[in-house]
Amino acid sequence: MHTEKRVRDSFFEQAGYCEKLGSTFMRDLLSGLGEGLDKSTETGKRVLEWSGGPEPKSDALALRLAGGLHALARSRIDDVLSGFYSAPERSAEPGFIHSVLAAIKDHDAKLVSWLQFAPQTNEVARASAIFAGLSVIADRFRMPLALHEMGCSGGLNLQCAEFGYRFAGQQFGNPDFALQLSPEWSGNAPPSQQFEVVSRQGCDLNPLSVSNPDHAAKLAAYLWPDQPARIARVEAAIEIAKASPPELERSDAADWVERKFVAGEGDGTTRVLYDTIAWNYFPQAVKGRISDHIEAIGAQASGTNPLCWLTFEFDEEDSGPFLKLRAWPMNGEVEVLASADPHVYSINWLLE
Repeated sequence: MHTEKRVRDSFFEQAGYCEKLGSTFMRDLLSGLGEGLDKSTETGKRVLEWSGGPEPKSDALALRLAGGLHALARSRIDDVLSGFYSAPERSAEPGFIHSVLAAIKDHDAKLVSWLQFAPQTNEVARASAIFAGLSVIADRFRMPLALHEMGCSGGLNLQCAEFGYRFAGQQFGNPDFALQLSPEWSGNAPPSQQFEVVSRQGCDLNPLSVSNPDHAAKLAAYLWPDQPARIARVEAAIEIAKASPPELERSDAADWVERKFVAGEGDGTTRVLYDTIAWNYFPQAVKGRISDHIEAIGAQASGTNPLCWLTFEFDEEDSGPFLKLRAWPMNGEVEVLASADPHVYSINWLLE
């Protein structure tokens, strides 16, 4: 397929996903860019000549540019663009895309840098899925947990054990904490087993520090202007994380996993590896190395140093996302715990 057509089609595809997830602003923005973006700017040229896979479940090119535009609007250095973003219902106006394209021309150097990295959407609502999965792990092994997250962005979901939750009409986690999550729930409640987290570590190719104002602004910029509740959750989680930031490392995920998970280590704790809507961004070689290493270490796990791999990801056949668990020494077979939408407005618990 011709590169430019493939890129434009990827913007239309992403616009469709955004509409399904309730964002008419993002639908209008990305479909308008798919039609109107040209090569008169360095940003437009790089986008339309993209050498990788621009699709939503590959390089997510449309969301890279959208993040840069939202950051520009939030910075208030372009009054016209900021006006549209502060009143997102105006995306239906004829002048909206014209103003976006003008902003790309006026702020080309700022925007082109946003194309370098995959979107770092540290969606805090996904903590609900991870916490529910950790509850299953804690119930089975009854040991403190050592948490490790791949593609962790700013590490906000490494705090998931500190938040409060409402699942199936029951309270989980910390009922007095500042951040409370209550997705719509169907199915049985997860186990109510309380657990201790003894360490929180994460890796990312471009980790973001909650203590850095520019990084904190970037985390908010990847969210969508017409979904303020999502932005508010991230801003609340950032403030919470500043008090006790997780340990984050700039690293390739496979290198990091191979260093962090060593046979025979972790006696008296349950080692947990997890990832949320990050796996599809990893190259195939990286995925293969991670899978091979975890299976090898899992084969040597015991009742005193169990190993778990928890994932909240889309399936290869483009369905999901699903919350899945593999646990060793419990044979490492895949268990599907739940299904949900990518922003975790609702969870369908599947475990009996």
